[in-house]
Amino acid sequence: MNNEYGLQKVFETELHMLKTIDGICKRNGIRYTLEAGTLIGAVREKGFIPWDDDADIIMTRDNWERFKTIAADELPESMQLQLPYEMAKDGRFYDFIGRVVSLSSRRHAPDEKSGFFNEKINHLWIDIFVMDNIPDSRFGAAIASAGQKLLYALSLGHRKMSYVNSSKGRKLALIPFVLIGKLIPLTTLCQWKDRWSAKDKNRETSRVYVTNYPPEWFDLKLEKAWIKDIIYMKFEDTEFPVPCGYHEILTAGYGDYMKRPDMKDRAVSHETETEKEKEKEKETEKETEKETESGEA
Repeated sequence: MNNEYGLQKVFETELHMLKTIDGICKRNGIRYTLEAGTLIGAVREKGFIPWDDDADIIMTRDNWERFKTIAADELPESMQLQLPYEMAKDGRFYDFIGRVVSLSSRRHAPDEKSGFFNEKINHLWIDIFVMDNIPDSRFGAAIASAGQKLLYALSLGHRKMSYVNSSKGRKLALIPFVLIGKLIPLTTLCQWKDRWSAKDKNRETSRVYVTNYPPEWFDLKLEKAWIKDIIYMKFEDTEFPVPCGYHEILTAGYGDYMKRPDMKDRAVSHETETEKEKEKEKETEKETEKETESGEA
């Protein structure tokens, strides 16, 4: 397990979570595969990407619906399935991704952003992405993707714009949607999102798309032939399922995925404190305590 970026304890927790989810899925006949950075990690690194501080899996809509129904009973008390709809009850939009979180973990010291989301995003997690049918026609696919982008833009009305990772120009373009979105309950937007994502569930299509990705990925379509079968691939000290067409999927999404990015682009992605940073924080806290004690004396 590579500790080049001080994330070994993070990886240990996430590997345990992956194994737990894998066991649940096997016992209940739920099919999933590794996804995104975790899939790249399996293919290129045989484990975690050293600077990638979360883990990702993916499943079809039917498998996701089944997983949701059993998660509360199957997951240990130390883990919880966190659903966008449940977060929406707080009126705080983070994203549309369901995730299994480790309740005993903390990514970093509480701050303004994590406080805004009631510390629900301040855990280590496994993202669960969902694939849905998308029409084969160019027009139908464009409408499906456009609807996803619209619903995401409206939902940003329930998030502070300072927390939106976009350029200044793009934020200005989002303002009309944000203002309208504020008028619509976030729980309603979540319901619309689920209905729109599943609208082609019973249609015969040759492709799928990932409906809870960030909006810049809604135009990515995957051939069903790429996900028809699964194979098992080494990941750290175990093996996990990956789609048979992993090369086609990763090439479509990332290009030359076997090439590591430049050093300047290798950043821990979710503001997770590394082990070195945590040690420095503890030292600072001790120094503060000593100064306080000296002042009181």
